Amino acid sequence: MIHFEQAVSGFSSKQEGEWQIATPEAQLFIFSEGSGKKKETRLAMDRLQEVISHHFLAEPHPVLRVRQFFLQVINTAHFELIELATQEAVTGVTLIMVIIQQGQIHWAKVGNGALYLVSGRNSEEYISADNYPRKGTAEEGESQIGDAKRMPTIEFGGPFTLNRSDLLLLCSQTYRTTLGDKALLAGSDTTDSLTAWLKDLTAVVKGRIKPGDSDLKAIALKVSEIEAVTPPPVAIPLDRVGASRTFSSAITLQTRWLR
Repeated sequence: MIHFEQAVSGFSSKQEGEWQIATPEAQLFIFSEGSGKKKETRLAMDRLQEVISHHFLAEPHPVLRVRQFFLQVINTAHFELIELATQEAVTGVTLIMVIIQQGQIHWAKVGNGALYLVSGRNSEEYISADNYPRKGTAEEGESQIGDAKRMPTIEFGGPFTLNRSDLLLLCSQTYRTTLGDKALLAGSDTTDSLTAWLKDLTAVVKGRIKPGDSDLKAIALKVSEIEAVTPPPVAIPLDRVGASRTFSSAITLQTRWLR
């Protein structure tokens, strides 16, 4: 299990519980944004949350086929929102999903949100989700989940091993377009308070855009502790001839009781 210092911006107190789902073996972080009216955006977010929660909690943990899981969730959510749009005036949403398990990070991204994985040693050493290949056809404009005109374009990343003090930043694209990558991440490796760093960063961005031009949302996670995971001992059955047992590592052990 990996523990994080956490900071968020742009979420109400009611929303803060919807961007993280955790089990002892895996953690899922969710960043989503809508572009429609407030009521309809809330309906779309609620339906998206239902789909993600249902699939994640029904999945064995750690998740064995992470990209297959991402694809299944995104495709299901896409058609759920299209169906919802026949009843309500909902619009498409952007989405970033991050799974952290066994000391590694995986992600899938649809739309124009921004994701950065930043080294705790040097803020100029970072990985951006936009540097990784997409699954789908890159068309003009950003795809969204729930866009009835086309299937979502998905950007995948990982797995990458996390180290102490590494930073994960999920944020609105406005942060990136306003400041640029280096200015956006500057100071993340030296700050004593992640909450203060994100608050100052958001204030700078708000000071450079027109009021009401864009909603700003961000989730920042800094690795504070990495617990060593000791696998449980494996008991090999020896009580019958030709006994066999298949383990999660896909290795089948066979034993014979010799008399």
